[in-house]
Amino acid sequence: MMNPAAIDPRLARLVAFNEALDDRDPADWCEQALAQRLDALLELENCLTAAGHARLFALSLARLAELALLRAGNCADAAQFCLAGDLLVTPRRVDVHLRGGLRALVHPRHQRLSDTLNLGGPASCRASWMVANAYPVVRREALIPELHRRLAACGPLSEAYLEDLSRRMGQVAATIAFLAAWQIQGESDLCRRWQFAHGAERDAMTSAMCRFEPAFFHDLGGVIRDLAAGQEPAQSAWLPLPAVGPIGDAKKNCLPLCQH
Repeated sequence: MMNPAAIDPRLARLVAFNEALDDRDPADWCEQALAQRLDALLELENCLTAAGHARLFALSLARLAELALLRAGNCADAAQFCLAGDLLVTPRRVDVHLRGGLRALVHPRHQRLSDTLNLGGPASCRASWMVANAYPVVRREALIPELHRRLAACGPLSEAYLEDLSRRMGQVAATIAFLAAWQIQGESDLCRRWQFAHGAERDAMTSAMCRFEPAFFHDLGGVIRDLAAGQEPAQSAWLPLPAVGPIGDAKKNCLPLCQH
């Protein structure tokens, strides 16, 4: 039987998209590159869905979510709180509408709103003026919440998988909170703490880390290749999701990936 991807240009583009994801080490994907890949995938959504390939689109979207979570977990484990927070919390675009204004202002990321509006005076006066006159609107949320929202809206993915994504998002936040509570402000502080940690303290730090693995990202790639080639994978309904915990933890949770 002829490979469907060889005769369907929409499938061919999706296969090429996923091959490009595999060309780079999973740990090397930064937020900007992942955001660009998401925009590229969204350009294919309508034509793939119309052609009956909604499941392949959802699985490709899930691969981006896996990469984004891997990146966020690695950043949290390295005490790179700003980078992890950008993926998990900080909106990528916020527009500020001013009372009586004709055009919205684009609020730069990581900048105080009062600086964007060039406000002077006491902090209390600035705050009162902004409450009465400025209306921030999130135009593009943080990358991981956007991926989670889009996956939830896709339909083919199971609730169990979405819950696991939420659990790992929570793990990233918990790791950041744990390290911050220990007065760790960055990578150098973390290295010193690891150097002098022993026994129960080292065990506590180890158990608080994300230590995510890219195994499920690779598993999804294999499923997509099989489906694009017209083959139903033997484990298309059940795939192993990596347990949150230290590297080498053999415990796995088998959760339904796709609803049928």
